[in-house]
Amino acid sequence: MNEPHGDHLRASRAADEWRFNLARQLHQSAQQQLVNIVMSLGRADQVWAERPNESRRLIELAAGEAQRALDELRDLVAEVYPTILASRGLVPALHSLVTRLLFPLDLVVPSNVVPSSLEPTVYFLCYQALTEVPGQERVLAAKLTVVANSDVLTIEVHFEGHAVATGHINSWLVPLYDRLLPYEGYVELHTPADGNPVLTMQIPKN
Repeated sequence: MNEPHGDHLRASRAADEWRFNLARQLHQSAQQQLVNIVMSLGRADQVWAERPNESRRLIELAAGEAQRALDELRDLVAEVYPTILASRGLVPALHSLVTRLLFPLDLVVPSNVVPSSLEPTVYFLCYQALTEVPGQERVLAAKLTVVANSDVLTIEVHFEGHAVATGHINSWLVPLYDRLLPYEGYVELHTPADGNPVLTMQIPKN
């Protein structure tokens, strides 16, 4: 894990896997729903004159499919680059992330603590750390803190509950490590005596 060649190879493979999974999600969800919409509307047009009630039912089905496709596309866009991050910045984007979690989250992220150039990286680190935490259904609560000094930006997530330490830790931590790799960053999971895990991620600012 500490060999540069192995690190960059794993990061490259992780990026390829992410692109493949995104394409698969688009094909299996939104694309298929759009095909269903076109078929429903085409059928509605065919039967409109003779069976208007059936035509209206098909149009209603198409409208439902369109809404589901829109919702799924929004979720996919949030994984790629959420609109709120581009338009309003990191803090509002993190607050919007809270609604996607299975557990309460306390955010301590002062405004302007993160340089604008690092906001996307910090957002996606937080996104992965919180949405992919092993055993998240058994996490009671969490607190996310972002602090910075002149050299380093530190993200800490304190989890309440013992589920994190018993999950698939490597599959959770390795993607975080890969995302930090270009910045020569740092990630560590520590479990203190109280059994509540603490995830620490650091990004050099220079």
